[in-house]
Amino acid sequence: MSASGDVGNNKSTQSGNAALHGMTLVSGAAIAYVATQVLFALSSGSTFKPTSPTCKYKQFYESIQDFFNDPDMEEEVQDILEY
Repeated sequence: MSASGDVGNNKSTQSGNAALHGMTLVSGAAIAYVATQVLFALSSGSTFKPTSPTCKYKQFYESIQDFFNDPDMEEEVQDILEY
């Protein structure tokens, strides 16, 4: 919402990070990274530590990576990446 209260009139002239870095497809690693960052943002932790005692972020990230790399989940992974 702009200062004048208009909704939907945002005319951004800057590229997002994905465009700046030539990212045209989403990868399993990118999804795992974002999911881990969201988990941290929703947690009560004040600093990000991969092996926090309250939430093992590294283990969480690696389990998502394992899913995307599992040959038995190839069809599901493809559906997710295409979505």
